[in-house]
Amino acid sequence: MTNPRIAGVLVAILMGGLTGCTTIYQAATDERPLSVFVDDEVVTTKIKKGFLDAVPKALSLSVFCHQGHVVLAGAVPDSRIGEQAVAVARAVEGIVAVKSFLDLKTP
Repeated sequence: MTNPRIAGVLVAILMGGLTGCTTIYQAATDERPLSVFVDDEVVTTKIKKGFLDAVPKALSLSVFCHQGHVVLAGAVPDSRIGEQAVAVARAVEGIVAVKSFLDLKTP
């Protein structure tokens, strides 16, 4: 019999490996030069870290960055959270523009 803990660890390792494969595939098939792709990924990571530090409720938002142009999309429970999320994104170095497509959640 397999120990449930071992099975859980194996699943986590497999999912982590698949995530890495996805990033490699995206970098290989993207039309942007690798340096621009990496810069966009760094910007995305910095924005998500900023959400974690300053606006945790914004972590559910999708963040897309393409050649320094950032798009925030998703639903927020309060318009102030959306405004804070946009401010966090604009504060990241390397941003050309930020567009937000945020909707208010309805209970």
